[in-house]
Amino acid sequence: GPGPNARVVYIDGAFDLFHAGHVEILRSARQHGDFLLVGVHTDQTVSEHRGTHPIMHLHERSLSVLACRYVDEVIIGAPWEVTKDMIMTFNISIAVHGTVADGSSKRNEKKGQSEKKYYAEKKYVSGD
Repeated sequence: GPGPNARVVYIDGAFDLFHAGHVEILRSARQHGDFLLVGVHTDQTVSEHRGTHPIMHLHERSLSVLACRYVDEVIIGAPWEVTKDMIMTFNISIAVHGTVADGSSKRNEKKGQSEKKYYAEKKYVSGD
C-alpha cells in the first residue's frame, strides 16, 4: 500500500481492450503523485453509462490494468462517481480524469476499407 505521506492519485474507467492510450493516461496520472489507484467499472456500469457492453469482462479488464507498470492498486467494480467515503477510505489526494487516444483511428479506417475490398473481390479458390 501507499506510505503514510504518499500522494494517492485516483483514476477510473472501463479500460476495455487495454491499449497504448490506456498506458499513456495511466502514466500521466501516476506523475501527479506517489501511488496510483485505478477504479475499474463493472460491466453493468459501463453499459448503463456508455450504451455498449464491454468486450472484456470485469476481471479481464482489471487484470490488464493491474499488469500496467504505473498502477499500484485496482478497485474492482469501482462506482461511477467518486464519493467522500472513497476519498477518506483510500486517502485519495487527487482524482484525475482524461482520455488519450492511441493514434490508430486512421490506421483502423484504412484496414477496414481494405477488408471491405477483400470481401467484395473475394473469389472461390479451388482445392486443386
